Parts: sequence; C-alpha cells; structure tokens
Amino acid sequence: MVLLLGISFNDSLINMAGLDSLKYANSEFYFLVNDMLEDLTGFQSLLLIGDYLSFHANHSMVSLNGVGSLQYIEKLIIDDNDALSDISALENLDAESLIDLTIMENDMLSDCDILPICEYLVAPNGTIQIYNNAPG
Repeated sequence: MVLLLGISFNDSLINMAGLDSLKYANSEFYFLVNDMLEDLTGFQSLLLIGDYLSFHANHSMVSLNGVGSLQYIEKLIIDDNDALSDISALENLDAESLIDLTIMENDMLSDCDILPICEYLVAPNGTIQIYNNAPG
C-alpha cells in the first residue's frame, strides 16, 4: 500500500509503466506539471485511493487511460491539462465514494458524460467545481 505518491516536474515521464501491481493507495496521489505525461498506463490494477487524486498542468496528458479499474476515491481534481480530452477511464468509479469533484481549465475536455460523474452531479456528497473546459 502506498501512503503518498506525488510526481511533479518530471520532463521525461510518458506514463506509469512499471506500477501495474499497485492496488491500494491510502492517501494522496498527485501529478503536477509533468510535461510529457500522456496517460496513466501502468495503473491498471489500482482499485482504491483513500484521499485524493489530482492532475494539474500535465500539458501532454490526453487521457486518463490506465485507471480503468479505479473504484474508490474521495476527491478528484482535474485542472489545467491542456491536451486532456478523455476521462472515460473513470467509468468504474463508485460515485458514492466521491466527496469533492473539480474539473476545470481543461481546454480540450468537452465530454464529461461519464456515468459516475453524472451520478455524483445528481446527488453530490460535497463540493462540485466544473468550469472553463471545452464546450460540450
């Protein structure tokens, strides 16, 4: 189990290959200003993040592919990822696990019509911030 995983300012990281046996993270995951990070391939086995998952200013990230097994997370923050256009990898997330949801300033993200996101919007358990993404 990982308590904290923070990856920031890594100009060489393209994906998370090599971490495919990680299943549980008890605390925080954040990805901050990783200019070459394209997706999250490597996190295929990740089921639970006990606190928050945050993506901020990863300008080459086009999708969240790699976290398709993720079922539980309390706080999700996706902001200022210029190339991000696909968050469908979150389709297995349990909407009831969410407490806070932030999706903002993602210039290419026009489709957030992912069932757990929609379910959370209908019956929020906490705060919602969704704005300044691509139209759609």
